Amino acid sequence: IFGLIGDIYITVEGGPGVSEEVGTAYARGVAVVPLIRTGGASSGLFNFPSEALQKPCFSTEEQWALLANADAAVDESAKAVVAMVQKLTSGLAKQIVCGTLNRDSLELPMLLSGACAGADETFGEMAIEHGHQLVHFLGPGDEEWASTKAKATQRHAFEHVRKELLESTVVSRAFDRAGESRVLGSQRTPGWEARVAEMAARRNFLQVRYADMVYVVGWRLEEGKDQFTGRGDVDPRETPLLDVGGGTGWACQWYVDRFADGVEDPAQCRLFFFDDAGPPWARKDPATEGKWNR
Repeated sequence: IFGLIGDIYITVEGGPGVSEEVGTAYARGVAVVPLIRTGGASSGLFNFPSEALQKPCFSTEEQWALLANADAAVDESAKAVVAMVQKLTSGLAKQIVCGTLNRDSLELPMLLSGACAGADETFGEMAIEHGHQLVHFLGPGDEEWASTKAKATQRHAFEHVRKELLESTVVSRAFDRAGESRVLGSQRTPGWEARVAEMAARRNFLQVRYADMVYVVGWRLEEGKDQFTGRGDVDPRETPLLDVGGGTGWACQWYVDRFADGVEDPAQCRLFFFDDAGPPWARKDPATEGKWNR
């Protein structure tokens, strides 16, 4: 039961029962902070989940080392645990939405992504390989779309975002503004917001609100096709000017909207798009297909 109800688990030593509870909790995607230095289950015994012993995105290298170093002062290890829990309870997503993000507190470079199969899991793998920080934002129900590979090797980077945050005023305003550019004419029918929600688009706002550069792999809408599926016929004037399809298109829209009103210098807009022309209904344009475009 204990493994099913918590949001954060701090473990000290422990036996088979602790390992079982942590295994249940970790499978739910919640945070685990093991005091590795105390031995027992917390050090990896009794089938303690090995992934939970990897440094998570909410910890610095120094803090994680203090959890493992039996020679470190106990109060220093305790302070490291407190710092990690404080970061968890504030959350990177919350800082991004609330505008309280302190870039100096981050270990950069950092990749913000979504754990889906394909580009997300591959970019995540490369980030880890090159020593970059990694965070995959997952909204309610999004974990079912996370790739098997990401669940197996990148789960430590999962940050679950509550519905209330994704529907906050800041995100909703950005959503409405992007909708003015993407949901046009006959497509703007009652319930269009729910159709966009099915693309898991709102979490993408978290990836791009403060990003220095955005790299996306996706496909383009054919002129005269709707932006929800890319297959329905609409007036050609209703195809978004920024014609990247799916939830990826919304991420791109949110990013470029930052530079639209002179609030940020357009010269600093760094959006890189690889056109994989994936779906059969995608636009096939030799000028962009199969290459990176800016």
